[in-house]
Amino acid sequence: MNLKYIKEKVRILKKYYPGYSALELLHQFKVVTSCFDDILGTDLPEGCYFKIGNTKYVLIDPNLSDEDKKRVYTHELGHVLLHPDINTLEVEKYDPILYEKLEKEADTFVAEFLLDDDVFMKYFTGCNYKIANHEKIPVRYVNIKVNNLDKSVKKHYEQLFATNSHYVSY
Repeated sequence: MNLKYIKEKVRILKKYYPGYSALELLHQFKVVTSCFDDILGTDLPEGCYFKIGNTKYVLIDPNLSDEDKKRVYTHELGHVLLHPDINTLEVEKYDPILYEKLEKEADTFVAEFLLDDDVFMKYFTGCNYKIANHEKIPVRYVNIKVNNLDKSVKKHYEQLFATNSHYVSY
């Protein structure tokens, strides 16, 4: 799956479901959402997606912060839309290379869904840590977003920040 496909998926979602959160979209798409039960143990992922028959499920860790729940629901929405027939928990057991690929695609979906292309202008900074702090997401998603920018856009931002005296980096 390529970046262009993921970006287009996000663009279409935002066009037809403006302002919807990942959790709202999961409900819109009839995905059953719930939390892991504490009796299952402590060695559980933050979230998981799986399908039984025609029913899709997303489970998350109930102890996550609200910001982390938003990120995890978005990650799992990525799996729902990009990998609808793959149980990622099972894939991890028999094909760790495929599992890593699927996780990278879901993380790319998170970066594209939670961060608009103009996020660098919004905060007028090239400091990924500052953007991550404002957006309340781990910096790795800002780094993914930077890597996903078109080369011309990335070059424009780099030139703008390098020549602007108000640019703050830390």
